Amino acid sequence: MKHLLNTLSLGLMLLPGLALSDTRSLSLPEGNDLAAELRGDVAMPLLNDERAPLSMSWALPPDQDLQAPAPAKAESRGYWLETTGEALNRGLNLATSAPGALLRINALAAPGERASPESLLVDPARLELLVGQTRYQGREAFALAARGEVDADSLILAGASAMRINPARGFGPFQLRSREPLPAARRYLVQVHEPASRLVLRAQAGSDAYVHGQTLSLSAELSQDAKTLAAKSAQGALLAPDGRRFDLKLERDAAGRWQAKLPLGMSAASAPGLWELELRTTGLVPRTLRSAVAIASPTARLGKELRLSSAAAGEPWRLSVPVRTALPGRYELTALVYGQDAAGQWRPAALSSSAAWLEGRGELVLKLEPSVLQQNGLRPPYALRELRLTDQSRLGLVQRQHLDLKLEQ
Repeated sequence: MKHLLNTLSLGLMLLPGLALSDTRSLSLPEGNDLAAELRGDVAMPLLNDERAPLSMSWALPPDQDLQAPAPAKAESRGYWLETTGEALNRGLNLATSAPGALLRINALAAPGERASPESLLVDPARLELLVGQTRYQGREAFALAARGEVDADSLILAGASAMRINPARGFGPFQLRSREPLPAARRYLVQVHEPASRLVLRAQAGSDAYVHGQTLSLSAELSQDAKTLAAKSAQGALLAPDGRRFDLKLERDAAGRWQAKLPLGMSAASAPGLWELELRTTGLVPRTLRSAVAIASPTARLGKELRLSSAAAGEPWRLSVPVRTALPGRYELTALVYGQDAAGQWRPAALSSSAAWLEGRGELVLKLEPSVLQQNGLRPPYALRELRLTDQSRLGLVQRQHLDLKLEQ
């Protein structure tokens, strides 16, 4: 079914220099489209209050791959846990499934505490590794991560220490113990990453982006050597940028994968940023995973009636799109335009954008210049294939609509 239906032609006489105007209707969202009913319950402060309107278009490389973005796939060969200085003094139980696991320990400052990173650092030289009844220290226990095996910028941070378990120690259960007493009440984050492990937790959301009012879906699998495994238990949660947590109900399907659905009926985040999906499995060797997902509040929505006008040859097309807003803000409309190459194949031609401050009901107008569309040798007919509406004041994609609107003069 075509996404855009021609509902009315004004039938103006084709006199030289006189514009022809068409009114079109957007169809209902389907497939990978993104839309929901308007919501104005957003407590987030405005991140962009620019009032000046802006309109521009730019050519795209014809060979650019502009397929609909696939949901990100996340995978984990490790896990993390919070513990205390008391547990590290006594001996913290860890489990690994492959030799050479990487460890990172972060001391967590208490709320309101003003401590220097140096005072929180756990010195790897003061740690030991217990394998059964045998104690290993220094190089016998750990080796610093070599360049290329781990990203030092992400692993060795202020207040953190990182080390690699000596591969000669093998894998399985270990105890990590501090030989010098750490503050018993101090909390620590211990991360275990196993680059060589074949035990992998994978997860993927059902879409690359959501808006409140839709239902988030998630699929996850624990596998080893491409064989799906059963974990002792699995828990999941959706984490908001403002710190709220929403538990996911995970259910196993016939293939052994976990599936979850969560209606996004909660209020919008009061802080900017991506939401995160968190999964945790338990068993002989645990796995934890976090994956970012974009969730925006539908603070605006495209109207149903679009007005396309064109003038004489060489003049730009203008696409006027009504917009309804639940909250004042700066909104941007972007259109993806395709053209035909010499073989008659559809290729990306240009992106056109229009942004303005809107309150209540307003309109955004895209100006499509033939010179831009023809810049890379593509020729008419041209076609608008996708519209995106973004809330620039709150940094969220609030609507995505696929269509097939031909531009012909």
